Amino acid sequence: MLRNGIINLKPNRERPHCPALSERFIMPALGRDVDVVALFQENNLNPNIQFSTLENFAAMAMIEQGLGMSIMNELITRKWQCDVVKLPLSPPQQITLGIALPSLENASPTVKRFVKYAVDRLTC
Repeated sequence: MLRNGIINLKPNRERPHCPALSERFIMPALGRDVDVVALFQENNLNPNIQFSTLENFAAMAMIEQGLGMSIMNELITRKWQCDVVKLPLSPPQQITLGIALPSLENASPTVKRFVKYAVDRLTC
């Protein structure tokens, strides 16, 4: 039984196999994490949601204390030092991040540099 960690979904023709669905689940973003909700809906998964928190770091601390498991993107978990098992989703999933501004063409040089930095840094 996986006590601490992030759900690992394994591919199956009908839906991913996820023995961890009976484990206590900590729902990120107070249940409004569109990526996690979509993942569950698209795969017809019904986790055992026991807790919800706005902060991913609070969820990681809860996982560390054995209160359950969650799903978070690598951008959040990559450099977070805590005593949890981090498992990749299978099949791999992606999230889309966006930057909204009136016009990249008319943006200041600083904004243009930031956009370039973000794209270079966050694009896999």
